[in-house]
Amino acid sequence: MIRLHIEAILRIIQLPKVATYRARLSYVPVNCKRTSRNTMLRFNCDRKLFGEGHFDYTDVDQATGDEHIESENFSSNEQALEGISLVKIPPLDHPLDEKWETVEGNWVMANVSTLSHLGSDIPFLPSARLDETTMYLTLIDWNTIKSRLHVAHLFTFMEGSKHLSHPCLQIIPVKAVRIEPLSDGGYFAIDGEPCRSGSSFQVVPSRYCSTIIGRK
Repeated sequence: MIRLHIEAILRIIQLPKVATYRARLSYVPVNCKRTSRNTMLRFNCDRKLFGEGHFDYTDVDQATGDEHIESENFSSNEQALEGISLVKIPPLDHPLDEKWETVEGNWVMANVSTLSHLGSDIPFLPSARLDETTMYLTLIDWNTIKSRLHVAHLFTFMEGSKHLSHPCLQIIPVKAVRIEPLSDGGYFAIDGEPCRSGSSFQVVPSRYCSTIIGRK
């Protein structure tokens, strides 16, 4: 953990050189006022504010209705995963329709997550649930950054969920996301594992509470 803190400090010192990513972001928004409001709730707030039943869960014995994936043989991962996406989206090289919103800019970070915590001590988005069909697109736009310390404050505030109201951070509940780099460079990772820089990718939720990612 100390190594990660040191690495974060070094990257902040090198700003904006190490984190200026020009990209086109497209997403299908979740038009729900309550979901948007809940993204601002901190981990230590009154649980009633999250809404009735938010913390209720039921035991899951099996992936009901999808057991064929365990019992059948498939020729590829694509065939095995066919039909489990909750939102239909076009291939990466196809245009998007009018239900998508698109914005271009210079970003410090664009993150797509369904997790409430990034670690036991990092309540990144306390209102997120593993069994919901909503993903959360979190953005830091360079136009909102005043200084390197502004970025440092944002990350140090995460331990207490204070980053949720930070002016640098945008949180957008979405059903699907497509991210297309408009310049070379950038850092692209899936679950912390680095991938080729400059990759375009898109993400949708699936019935397995994970995401299906297409990239090129």
